[in-house]
Amino acid sequence: MDRFIGVDVGKNKYFVVCYSENGKNLTKYFFENSTSLKATIKPTKQDVIAIDSPPRPRSAKNKRKAEIDLGIGGYYATPYEEKRASSWMISGFDLWKRLESKSRLIEVHPTAIFKKLKNPDKPSNRWLGMHIPRSKNTKEGISQRKSILKELLPNNVREIDQMKIDELDALIAAYTAEGMCNNKAVCYGDEIDGFIYFPK
Repeated sequence: MDRFIGVDVGKNKYFVVCYSENGKNLTKYFFENSTSLKATIKPTKQDVIAIDSPPRPRSAKNKRKAEIDLGIGGYYATPYEEKRASSWMISGFDLWKRLESKSRLIEVHPTAIFKKLKNPDKPSNRWLGMHIPRSKNTKEGISQRKSILKELLPNNVREIDQMKIDELDALIAAYTAEGMCNNKAVCYGDEIDGFIYFPK
């Protein structure tokens, strides 16, 4: 059975949510390094893992097409050189390297996913500027994200109510991994610097 795994990446920390189809067997994890994550999760070729980080620095000095399509800049923009990357992004690069030969990996952007789901009629390069849902650093923003996830995964309402923001981001990542596996996802970008995936 396929597992859908979402990873929210921080500086030397990884929040992980796994489940099988339709939210069954939902499990949460926290790791402080990619070695422990790999050893515990034991990814296989059947797993789809959605990571909240680019896989590597971009290949040219121009911005990635995915980030142009999605209006991504500043803190979230992928640098041309690894030494210019934010600490959380370096953690992400390390995870991609460790898992690339083990399973199917996709890149996601949880904040943009939540914004897209609430503003589906807006152009992709405007999603991040939308005010609904609110910032994930607010109680209102967290509550709005929980409401979105409860609609998507109604069998997991109790678990969602108990989740912190990093776990909510990991769960929406896992949901996107499921969508990609079931042809219910869209992506932005190109073959040169990769694609960022969204549930339809």
